[in-house]
Amino acid sequence: MARRGAGRRAMRRNRWRDIGGGSCTCFGAGGSESARGGGWPVRVCGALPQVRDGMPAADQGLPKNSVSLPPVQLPSDSARAGAFHPCGKSCFGRRGPVRKAGRTPPVHCPLRGPNGVRLGSSCPEDCPCPPQAVQSDPAGWLVDGPSWAERDAAGRRAMLTEILAQVSRAALQGEGRDEVLQGIVDCLATRLPVALASIILLDEEGTHFVHAVWSGVLELDAPAGAPGSEPWPITKGAAGRCVRTGRAQLLTDVDGDPDYVPGHDSVRSEYLVPIRHRGRLLGVLNLESTERDFFSPQACLVFDAVAAQVAGAIHLARVVHELELANRALRESSMRDGLTGIANRRSFDQRLAEDWDCMGREARPLALLLVDADCFKELNDSLGHQHGDECLRELARICANVAERNRGLAARYGGEEMAVLLPRHDLDRARAAAEDLRREVLAQALAHPASRVARHVTVSIGVAAVVPAPGMSPHLLVSAADRGLYLAKASGRNRVRAGYVRSRTRAG
Repeated sequence: MARRGAGRRAMRRNRWRDIGGGSCTCFGAGGSESARGGGWPVRVCGALPQVRDGMPAADQGLPKNSVSLPPVQLPSDSARAGAFHPCGKSCFGRRGPVRKAGRTPPVHCPLRGPNGVRLGSSCPEDCPCPPQAVQSDPAGWLVDGPSWAERDAAGRRAMLTEILAQVSRAALQGEGRDEVLQGIVDCLATRLPVALASIILLDEEGTHFVHAVWSGVLELDAPAGAPGSEPWPITKGAAGRCVRTGRAQLLTDVDGDPDYVPGHDSVRSEYLVPIRHRGRLLGVLNLESTERDFFSPQACLVFDAVAAQVAGAIHLARVVHELELANRALRESSMRDGLTGIANRRSFDQRLAEDWDCMGREARPLALLLVDADCFKELNDSLGHQHGDECLRELARICANVAERNRGLAARYGGEEMAVLLPRHDLDRARAAAEDLRREVLAQALAHPASRVARHVTVSIGVAAVVPAPGMSPHLLVSAADRGLYLAKASGRNRVRAGYVRSRTRAG
């Protein structure tokens, strides 16, 4: 028993990798009765990528060297005829017999059989089909061992328990909601004779299905809530009845159910389970099978438990998403000035360092405008701090508009002083932007009866620009703009003056 367990673990390790040395891997499992040949679980090798219905490989996301072949036809009275590999061998089950064909058959490894049913699982270990890169299975959903059809009643109960354990583990360890849900439906559709497994989620009001993930071997019409489709009201279909009643719905004969919405002629039974968390309906777990008697009481109990796990996964993902939004809002608020709403000093320092490095790599100039409201203390003293705050907000808005037009950043540098960072601006372009800003402030005609410059609010602006070079610090740019601001105030205010970086490298 120990050796057998070690062998299975080795198969699991080796199955999902680039196959070489004469082995191959197929695409999936299951199929209709006709495709499986009278109930035998036929699996067709998929080592040679192919295209069906003459569609170009590129249109299906397949390798460009794919070839177009007709779908496989397996008569129901030839159960053991099997399905052929490109090498001329046949297999029908992970542990089924393999025989050498007398000649190379005309049918080679199609992706899908009749009615669009996808075939395939793993090929025999000695199959000499050409090597190919096989998709990895990082979540560990697919497990080696006998298929559902190859198990007895006890084996099927064990398989259902194993699947439930996988779902529980994924619900706790998944990184995102859709990733977890997709893994769950892929597991159900791959390991069980389920033609379609889908999870359909409701909107916040609980009146429409608005999102779905699904997996299966049948080509169905887009399920309710499919991306790109119209929202599906809960007044329609068996899924809607499941939501309206709040109870699981077992359809042993879909043709006789008045609410069933046909998706494929091969579907014979359906089981729908409400996904509920703490009394709130989140959606529906929908399972459709080509077998009338698949949904036994034991299977239904497992699917009920799966729905509970899905509800927990959705709730956990929602909590994580809300925490991420809260953290993002907290980060953004920590980089914003509370009074003006533009970037704060911390955000400015971070952006200055980033733009300094970027412009240095590109050998392009970086410009800085330091904007100061003239006689601001007198404005507060004469009209009050509330009026002064309103003037600062208006000044910040004007600075932000100038920064946006020039693809830069506006920030509150301190007190009544604003900073505008302008990447890829030499000194001439920076002066022009500063003059535009000064004129826009004048055009607002914000009252300032105590100003020694004018009857309205005015600003003085210091401008500097430099091409960052190795060994230079961004503080040189700030110091130069500050000197320009000092010159603007010393020469009468309400004007723009340039300060020069005290370095051999200048811009403009």
